[in-house]
Amino acid sequence: ETFSLSVLVNPSGESIDTARVNLSWDGSKLEALAFDLGSLFPDLSPSNSISSGKLTYGAFKFGTPVSSSGTLATVSFRALASGSATISVAADSKLISDGTEKLNAGALGSATITITGTKVTPVQPVTPVEPTPAPAPTPAPAANSEAAALKYFGALAGHLPKSAEDWVALKCMVNDGCKVMPQDLAKEKQALSFYTKKYNGIPKTSMEWNAIHAIAYTNVFIKWPVATPATPAVPATPTVKPATPAVPATPAVNTEAAALKYFGALVGRMPKTDAEWAALKCMVNDGCKVVPQNTEKEKKALALYTKKYKGLPKTGMEWNVIHAIAYTNVFIQWTVETPVVKTEAKPVATPAPVAKTLTVKELAIGWFGKIYGRLPKATADWKAVDYMVSGYKPAKQDVNAESKAITLFSKKFGHLP
Repeated sequence: ETFSLSVLVNPSGESIDTARVNLSWDGSKLEALAFDLGSLFPDLSPSNSISSGKLTYGAFKFGTPVSSSGTLATVSFRALASGSATISVAADSKLISDGTEKLNAGALGSATITITGTKVTPVQPVTPVEPTPAPAPTPAPAANSEAAALKYFGALAGHLPKSAEDWVALKCMVNDGCKVMPQDLAKEKQALSFYTKKYNGIPKTSMEWNAIHAIAYTNVFIKWPVATPATPAVPATPTVKPATPAVPATPAVNTEAAALKYFGALVGRMPKTDAEWAALKCMVNDGCKVVPQNTEKEKKALALYTKKYKGLPKTGMEWNVIHAIAYTNVFIQWTVETPVVKTEAKPVATPAPVAKTLTVKELAIGWFGKIYGRLPKATADWKAVDYMVSGYKPAKQDVNAESKAITLFSKKFGHLP
């Protein structure tokens, strides 16, 4: 006969983002058939296995951590031989909050099963499919490689990539872009210790070794101490240091994201044409400002801005927005002055602006704005955009939820998918 046991988690006031359950039992009496993840931690970690008398499975949760009790998973067992068998949660199980172990090893549960009847032969265990890492890095990694790397990142960091450094570390996991020569053996040893503590096992696949290098050579997972450079000797004769010319800073990703918010608020959608992307660029680096100023246009641009935001511009970017409004035709359709024609030459037709071909991600951000009336900002928002791009599907469909989704889609877009 078969039966199921629930593995429960009680945070006891902590905020848990990652869990790993290690079970042990007498493999001659029972065999584990399947591990079904509950809703408490919806994302399955890599490096999971079921063997004779042992099981190890991990899961994690993006966004808001788990602070209430619930079911981590349901494990199905099958009886093999008569006798008594105890299924125990092992002390090397994990409950982690933002990288810190919170497991109370003195409060681990167990269940004792009494079995009667004739001995039977074990069957092959059925286990959920693991994320498949790419066999070899390529210049343009496939989406499923990035999705697999995201699982490792989420399990190790406890959150989705947020900063530019997070995204660099994720990319390292896909193509081993962080490995250095010569190797820093001390860092790699500590990274390996961090990994094995998380997964209760050493790396096996190429992506898992890429994860070791990402841990060792970025500051995302372990905050490495910064080496203090030696102080150079002061020369006897003071020297005059020439003024260092200012280096123009490359606009950061978050600067472009901020500019997108202004564009979206003023236009109500993502940029589409070349002119609109040029206007967005103006907001980042003030590329539309002209000399001498057109005070009439800037006055109207200021009126549009204050009407939208109920206040005057304060930051540098907000003034960049004023110049983008004033000196492009994106936000206000300015009247084009017709020059006096002195000859009978035929006017040259102005070619129509060529629409920029949007990437899938840009399209997805546009769809998000259509549905929610704003640009994505929270972790959950960007996860929704990622679902639109990657087309993730759950192992088990929720027909009621999909029915509601189709209703919302048709209401927003005016047609069925």
